[in-house]
This record gives sequence, structure tokens and C-alpha cells, in this order.
Amino acid sequence: MNVKFIRHGLCLQTREARFGSDGPLDKSSKAHCRVLSPVPAMFSPTQIGRDSAAALGLQAVEEPRLQPADDGKWNGLTLDSVPMDELEEWRRNPVFIGHGGESVLQLIRRTGTWLESSPVGVDLVVVTHAEIIRAAVAAISGNLDDYWSGPHCRLRTFEPHTVFHSSD
Repeated sequence: MNVKFIRHGLCLQTREARFGSDGPLDKSSKAHCRVLSPVPAMFSPTQIGRDSAAALGLQAVEEPRLQPADDGKWNGLTLDSVPMDELEEWRRNPVFIGHGGESVLQLIRRTGTWLESSPVGVDLVVVTHAEIIRAAVAAISGNLDDYWSGPHCRLRTFEPHTVFHSSD
């Protein structure tokens, strides 16, 4: 299976670096879209995912398992408003759930389960959140460190990235 991940465009909350960002796609992102050829496509069940897929001209279906991580009490907060010690623990410890939400490890496992259940031999475009892309890279590589520092770190909004998943 060949999966092209496309990070959703920007909205006000992503510009503010808020946890749980969602909202309408902003005009600057729409200006950078190019219509993609018709291919099987999915998007995260968020307004920004739906708007981004539409702006790309994709006839995509919503995939509930592409839901971004549950950020618990951090939802809606900016990075600057979360205590530094909690952020450091979250980045260092993949099972951290001090925010009351989903751990990085849980997100990686959930994303990996979705990848494993995806149709074999079908090319797929997925419009989703950076955290889902990072989780997919870590699930495929089997290396938890790839969540924070894998090849996805060079991605930019609407820049496709391809990963390969073997069906063994």
C-alpha cells in the first residue's frame, strides 16, 4: 500500500499553536492548494480536515480513526500556557497522560491499527493532522523516537509525504 499523507491547512487555532486545533481553513491555505487527481482519499473527522480535502478537490471520506489525539485538559491551550515540566514529560515519556488525555503511545498504536486495517494494494491519500502523520511514521518504523524526530519533521502544509507499509 502506498499512502500519501497530506497535513491539513491552517486555521486560526493552528496559527496560535493550540492543542486540539480545529476550525475553518483560512484563506492563505486555500491559496496554496492545487487540485489533485481523483484517487481514494480519507480525511480526519474535523472541520480543518474536511475543508482541506475539499480545497484539494478530493472526493474523500471521513475516517473516524484519524481523529487527532485527545489532549485532555490541554485542549484549546497554547503551548505557552502549559507548564514546561508537563510539556517536557509529554515529549520524554510516551505513556504520559498527565493531561488526562491520550498518550503518544496510545496514539501511535491507534494509528498503527488503522494502517494495518487499510486495504492492501490500494494507493490512498490521507488528509490529516501532523500528529497522525508522526504516529504513522512511528508505527511503521517501530521506533517511538520517530514520533518526535522522524522524516516527517521536514513536512510543510499541503506537502505530500509517502510512506510504505508492508502487509506481512
